[in-house]
Amino acid sequence: MGLSPADISHDWVTGVFRARVGGSAEVETFSLTELGDSQGVISRYERSTHEAIIGHRVLTIHGAVRGESRIERVVLKAKAPGSVIRRRLEEVYRKLDPRLADLQLELSPSILDECHLREPRIYELGHASLKAITPAIDRVWIDPSREIFVVAMELLADVRHAKTLDDLDVWLPADIACALEGIARMHGELLGTIDATAPPPWLLPFERLNNAPLLAYEAALLRYNAESFPDLFDAPRTRMLEQRVAAAPQRHREILNRPLTLAHGDFTPRNICLRPTQRLCAYDWELAQVHLPQRDVCELLCYVLNPNRGWEHEATARLLDGYRAALGHAAGRVIAVDEFRHDLALAIGEFATFKLLVQGITHKILGNRSYFERMVENAFASMKAIT
Repeated sequence: MGLSPADISHDWVTGVFRARVGGSAEVETFSLTELGDSQGVISRYERSTHEAIIGHRVLTIHGAVRGESRIERVVLKAKAPGSVIRRRLEEVYRKLDPRLADLQLELSPSILDECHLREPRIYELGHASLKAITPAIDRVWIDPSREIFVVAMELLADVRHAKTLDDLDVWLPADIACALEGIARMHGELLGTIDATAPPPWLLPFERLNNAPLLAYEAALLRYNAESFPDLFDAPRTRMLEQRVAAAPQRHREILNRPLTLAHGDFTPRNICLRPTQRLCAYDWELAQVHLPQRDVCELLCYVLNPNRGWEHEATARLLDGYRAALGHAAGRVIAVDEFRHDLALAIGEFATFKLLVQGITHKILGNRSYFERMVENAFASMKAIT
């Protein structure tokens, strides 16, 4: 069913308005306009009907506060259920590689399961470090019986580096450091507090998510990338990834013995920006998971590092040291260099055998994405540099 325009009633909008400006405010008029985002596969295939409101809309509210006119704009983010998204991806995959489509269906669970509920639950958490890096949230509206899952959130304005997947050169070292230090405070505050085997119900247990069907899926993704992009995934690189896929069970056992945290899971320039005060803002937490804190670090760096400098450059070492110090400060303990690099190597193995390969599908579907070659080069460089 989903959210329809009729659901955005005067009373509902009044609730959003009053949450922002105070209980005595009154709404006069309001309107909805689309806020497009076509940078991801899920975004493109997110609409189930023309009547349902799926995706992002700007809600403009004209009202009055203590007799004075006031205009407020918020973003309504409405998600399709995870099961619907999986069906759409299966249709897309079927056109590219039927084997991938079959293996995607066999994932049980999938990180996409209940993804429409995960982000609202995260925004309801009271951790100060999390609230400091997320948009301001005015209302979370969940009605599972009607498949309505909506977050009314801050319309981000005057921010820098929003949606910069295709303009990665804007990410200077100081900007990257800002993003890493911002996420480090959240990672550190929650480090070791989330049980990987029995996390909150809106997170998937680590060992349930990382199972045999996922390894088969990763092996098929690797084959697809090697066949589709032979210049980027040549024989030596393919063998390198085959070894890491084969080593996944041992890697997962090691990860389960490490202190884990809430990882964003999609920490890319598509889902973050910097406020004018040089402060991180991270959104779109649907793929959040229990993982090593370094999992978000390696993903962002593979997107934004200039491959001409890359993982072995002294500037990258400073970025990693800055993140490590901020993580330790937030966690209340010193994190040794060797410990940090060990966990970073584990996280890189995780990123390179799944998210990196999934981006090959995105690259194929959405056309020539300028970030893809950079991300691949950085990922393989990271595997050589961090051991």
